[in-house]
Order: sequence, then C-alpha cells, then structure tokens
Amino acid sequence: MADAITGSSGSRAYDNPATVIMRPGREDASVSFERSFIASYERLRRECECFPHPGVVIVAVDAHGGGFRGSLSVAADPTASRSVIVGRHSQADLFLDADPALSLRHLAVVVGPARRGEEVCLRLIDLRTSTGFEDEHGQRYESLTSTGSLFVRCANYVLFFLVTGTASRWPDDPRQGWRRFPDRVYVEAEPSNSSGPLPLGPDVTVAVHPRGTSLTIDSTIVRRLPGPVLGRRCMLVPDEDPMGTLLVTTQQGVQVLVVGRQALSRGVMLGRYARCDMSNRPELLVDDSVSRVHLLVLRLVDGLYAIDTASRHGTRASDEPTPIRMTPLRAGRVLVLGQGTARVSWKPA
Repeated sequence: MADAITGSSGSRAYDNPATVIMRPGREDASVSFERSFIASYERLRRECECFPHPGVVIVAVDAHGGGFRGSLSVAADPTASRSVIVGRHSQADLFLDADPALSLRHLAVVVGPARRGEEVCLRLIDLRTSTGFEDEHGQRYESLTSTGSLFVRCANYVLFFLVTGTASRWPDDPRQGWRRFPDRVYVEAEPSNSSGPLPLGPDVTVAVHPRGTSLTIDSTIVRRLPGPVLGRRCMLVPDEDPMGTLLVTTQQGVQVLVVGRQALSRGVMLGRYARCDMSNRPELLVDDSVSRVHLLVLRLVDGLYAIDTASRHGTRASDEPTPIRMTPLRAGRVLVLGQGTARVSWKPA
C-alpha cells in the first residue's frame, strides 16, 4: 500500500428538484482547460498510472502554458476523511510558490472515506481568499463537492483533481484522454430536511435538471456549496438553534463563538488574520506561533472536525505530542495551536 499522501512540485438520471448552474462564463475558459490538459497529458497520465489506489491525484499546471508545476497523491482511507492544503506556504501539502496571486493557504481539499468499490468523494473549500477558485467556465465558487474528477483554476494554476482506483490504462492520444472524463454538470445544493448530510458537507437535495438541460447518467455531478462565513454575527442564522460553542483560550482572554449547524457545515476559520472568525478580537491572538490562518472547523457527516491549514508551528491535542492535520473535535478534547498559548475546545449544546 502506498503512503496516504505523496507529492512533488516545482520546488516539490435523478429524481428530485435541483438547479443546474448555466451562467455564461468566459468564452475561452473551457478551451484553456482542455489545452492545459493536452499540454501536460503525459505527466497527468504518468501520475495516475503510478497511483492505482482509490483516492485522488492532484496535478497543478500553468494555466497559460500547461507546464507542470506540482502534484500530490492522496489515498482514500476506508474509515476516515483526509485533508490537504494547497497554497504558497512552504508547509502546504501542495506547495506552489511561483504565483503571488495564490494565497499562502488557499484551498482546503477533503477526501472522503471510501471502502472497496465505493466512489471517492471530494470537497474543495476556498479559505476565504481574494481570488478564490473557478470552474472550467470561469465561474467562481466558495466550495464544491464531487464524486468524480474535477478541474478548477486557482490564480494562474489549473488544478486537475483526478479520481483514481481503476486499473484502466489511459489512451496514447491526449484528446481521447480528455474525452474519457464525463462532463462535469454543476448544480446548486439546497437545504433539505429529508436527506442526510453529504459525506463531505451539509444537508442537500440534488435531483432532476430543468427541461432542456443535458444531464446524462455518465455526467459527474458537482454540487455547489457555501464556503466559510465571516464574522461573529454569521455563526447563527435566524431561528437556528446552536450546535455548541467554540472556546478559544489565550493568555489575553477567551473568545466564545456560539455556532449553528449551517456555519459549521460551511466551515469556521480560526487564526490571526482578518479573514478569520476571530478578527473582531485581534488582541486575543498575539502569539506569532499561531498562524494567520491556522485552523478550519468543519462539520462532516460523521461529526465535527478540526483541520490544521498548513500552520507553521502546527496543531496538536493537549494530551498528544504528535502534530495533527485533521482530527475529530469532541467534547472535552483540547487542541493546542502553535507553541501552546492558544487552545481550542468544543462544548456541544
């Protein structure tokens, strides 16, 4: 069995209602994705054929010339989700340092659990950056989830998220290789009280396309989800009961965030930077060992998780010495950020 995560870079038909997103995008956007794919085809094929395990291979190429810029292979765990961070910070799992338009910690990627024979689920989450990420048609998103391969653009990179696990060989012709992927159909994910949560996100109902829209059984359905919200007032929507309280304790005081189901499904970000959810109390996080974007707290189908967003000094449980990247956040468990002056705990409602 291969390592769970390996990488290299330049330095290293449905039955319920749904809305299909059909906004016009940039005219040349989809063409540029195909050109990037064809230009880097041999590297893409080699990366996937060398990783036959269920999971995902992430390959970054230059959006303009198609040149290879980095790759990362993530094996799907049969019992737990895995997370990786894409960004310009040296601690990022996929480290892409050549483009200043890419944030230090730009994109969180969650690879859902997949037992033998099951589809691999992906979720992409923009870490509230200024440039975000776009689909093949030039549309910007906060978060997407998919059970098939997915192609997006971040700053001046095209990222190919290629789901693996099949033994089939790729064709020699790059254009045939491009056509082997089903069409990606983007749909709005809408709240539903009748269905359970997605493996990688909030409750949704996704179903039949509007009349006249082409949606085949071979299409890869990509669901649009809301991303992390910003600000204390967004932690609870009107008439929503809280799921619990996030407590961030430092030597300067305590930040109390009472949060609801929707905020946790979108993601709550903790860190020293203004784009995090503690920006209204900057005096609390003055320890430089806490990264500007340090932690993402996210609700998945099997519970609440804390994801270290490639922080420089790491995150660990108070009773364990080993740094963690993704861990359940349960009542009574205390997470230590950086060198120990900041601690995060969860108290269910």
